[in-house]
Amino acid sequence: MDGWVDEETPGLVEQADAGWFALAAEHGLFGPDREFLLGVPVPDLWRVPSICRYMEADVKRAQQSNRAGVTDRERALVREWLQYLQHHS
Repeated sequence: MDGWVDEETPGLVEQADAGWFALAAEHGLFGPDREFLLGVPVPDLWRVPSICRYMEADVKRAQQSNRAGVTDRERALVREWLQYLQHHS
């Protein structure tokens, strides 16, 4: 799927949905349970249970592993989260 669907394509909605899902999965939009965040109703991220659960799992995984399974981007995200918690909780 290349991300484009022609208006005349049979099954337009199904192909558009499949394309959106493929792009979202490729770019890490989904969590381990195929959940994703659309928005936060509150400015205090540390008070949003789903964000905390997700980040706690990332922190634990990053702290337990110095192996290739954790990317530099993930390590940076964990560092930023821990710094955020220090300043906001």
